Amino acid sequence: MVVFPGDTSPGGLGTVATIYVLGKALEELKPVLVGITKESISFGQWLNASIEAKKEVMEDIVHEAKSELKKEIELKITLLQKQQELLEKLKSSL
Repeated sequence: MVVFPGDTSPGGLGTVATIYVLGKALEELKPVLVGITKESISFGQWLNASIEAKKEVMEDIVHEAKSELKKEIELKITLLQKQQELLEKLKSSL
């Protein structure tokens, strides 16, 4: 429904009344809405910090796992090189 200035139809007055009531309700609820908004912001900040902390822990775990895997691979390479050397010595002694 379109409301024109000066319209006194029941729908036009109802729209104006609704806007007035909503405005008053918002004024009365403003402290509550501010509190809810503040708590929402605080929760969001806490959640972001918590996620960031978990992310750092996961990054540490992945870094540690990669480091251990690298050490194991280097050890296996060293053992294979020593086995190769032993085989070469055995071969040359035959």
